[in-house]
Amino acid sequence: MKGTVLIVDDDTTVSESLANALRKRGYAPLLAADGIEALERCEQNLPDLVLLDLNMPRQSGWVTLEKISKLNPLTPVVIITGSPDQPELAAAARIRALMVKPLDVPLLIRVVEQLIGERISQRAQSA
Repeated sequence: MKGTVLIVDDDTTVSESLANALRKRGYAPLLAADGIEALERCEQNLPDLVLLDLNMPRQSGWVTLEKISKLNPLTPVVIITGSPDQPELAAAARIRALMVKPLDVPLLIRVVEQLIGERISQRAQSA
């Protein structure tokens, strides 16, 4: 197994298709339908990377991001959004990657591989 990826998206079609693509590449996907569920998953088993939708019920992606960052500031997070106006906010939050829906899955897989492949020292420099 290459690593654990937490997929946080209330759209089950998106999360299931991403999970299947990641499984085929040797990753272990975990699914969460909203931010509260995502935090429960992170507390049980901190993933190697988080794919995080911003627009979700019960807790926004931004609040979830803040809480995940408190659990482990070095966990890479890739923002997934249907809103193309989010890059400035993502840059301000020091997000390493932002993907706009509809997703380019091969590109997303390359980003996941790159971020999981980074050494902790590289992540600490960019945090």
